[in-house]
Amino acid sequence: VGGVIAPSHLDAMSGEGVSEVEGEGSASVDVDVDELLDALSAEIKKREEAERKLEKARKKMEKMDSQVLDLSRSLRMAVEETTQLSNQNDRLSKRIEKLQQEAEVRGASQSRAWI
Repeated sequence: VGGVIAPSHLDAMSGEGVSEVEGEGSASVDVDVDELLDALSAEIKKREEAERKLEKARKKMEKMDSQVLDLSRSLRMAVEETTQLSNQNDRLSKRIEKLQQEAEVRGASQSRAWI
């Protein structure tokens, strides 16, 4: 907040918008009320803008949190599906191996029958 107005400057301004405040002791302080109100108004506007930005950031963060949760669920489901497919693949591989062994045994016994 700028400007202390000395009493010598008041004669040209006729003292409008200026009040004298007595401090502790015998010293007095001249305060420009309009200037203080302008500064206060500017600070209020800055605060309101900061609050708007903070709210916007909070909403964006909530949206991102939701997206992370969705991705996490999707990833968990994909891992479960991959595990199921891997287990199914293992079972099928064992079955194929068993069928190949049976085919080899049958093939050997059929070739013996031809002999």
